[in-house]
Amino acid sequence: MERSCLLVGMAVLWPPTIWIKVEDMAIADASRISFTDIKKLKPLTKVTVRRCDGFFPEELDGSIVLHSVKSLILDVSHLTNKSSSSKVLNCFPTLSVLEVDGYLSVDFRLCDYEERVMQLPSSSSLQELAFKHCKGLVLVPVENGGGIQEDKSLLQSLTIFNCGRFFCRWPMGKGESETICPFPASLRELYVYQEPSIKSMALLSNLTSLTRLRIHGCSNLTVAGFNPLIAVNLIELQVYHCNTSAADLLSEVASQRAKLLPAGYISRLEKLGVDDMCGLLVAPICNLLAPALHTLEFQFGDERTESFTEEQEKALQLLTSLQNLTFSDCKGLQSLPQGLHRLSSLKELCVRGCPNIRSMPKEGLPVSLRKLRMDCHSAEIEEQIEKIKRTNPNLSVKG
Repeated sequence: MERSCLLVGMAVLWPPTIWIKVEDMAIADASRISFTDIKKLKPLTKVTVRRCDGFFPEELDGSIVLHSVKSLILDVSHLTNKSSSSKVLNCFPTLSVLEVDGYLSVDFRLCDYEERVMQLPSSSSLQELAFKHCKGLVLVPVENGGGIQEDKSLLQSLTIFNCGRFFCRWPMGKGESETICPFPASLRELYVYQEPSIKSMALLSNLTSLTRLRIHGCSNLTVAGFNPLIAVNLIELQVYHCNTSAADLLSEVASQRAKLLPAGYISRLEKLGVDDMCGLLVAPICNLLAPALHTLEFQFGDERTESFTEEQEKALQLLTSLQNLTFSDCKGLQSLPQGLHRLSSLKELCVRGCPNIRSMPKEGLPVSLRKLRMDCHSAEIEEQIEKIKRTNPNLSVKG
């Protein structure tokens, strides 16, 4: 079914003389439109509001409620104080998707740095929540408890992207038991990018339903307060450019496996992205990952890592379910693991941004391999690849 869409800009005449059925409405830099106006659009299900001064009245008393709106994209400038977030969200009682962004203009290059303190009220409908480029946005708890971390929350997915100060005022206790967790235990997907204000894994200690966790560029994050039970349901984990590595977290899981994890626990982790090759390739971690891991990506590797030790080679062989292996932007790497030919389940090998690799493994690649992606163009490598193709005619090779 087609969706009716209305885009409203600065030059529009408002209100129109004839109301049309509109499901998707975007308003940008329009000062002559108010929240009161759009209540007349009964079928409205998605609203985008960017930099519209005066759109929400200073006193939202709850008299205007849009039950039909399920998705809201909101400029952070509309959150003027910590109570305004609650008042705005109360106008959309059945909202399932909320995105707050801090772009100052439609060219998406300038961000709003003005400090804005926000509380996340409790919601029984919100399932997806995102904060992007909100450089001045600061999260604080709701007074007297409550808030979105309550048990009744249905929140499934949360993204915090390039904000910077999001957790700088969030209270941290001395230990895990004293830490207030900002997000509900219902959360299944958490993506945190470029957020130096998150300093302890204790903030995430209640998120034992997570299936996907991506943490990028959180330079001050430590393993302190990490709860190994977070890993019980994980099927995807990425940790890049953080003070804490994926190896640190998985090492904790491996060491606490018998003590804290359910009896007979078997890792469900299928996809793993890391920047710490040496830390990951140890027997306890690879034994833990062996049952389900089918995709492993080494990205932005330590430039001091040039090759793999015998112990690391042996640990890699433990990953018997591995089907996809990537080495990306590992600038110091000079050779691939020599035991790659023993990975009998491997289907795809990708090597990109690794300019110092000069040759392929002496024993070649596994016969199971179907796709090879390499952007290394030395004459020796090309000659070796041609030899491999002759012994494996089903292999697809691309640069």
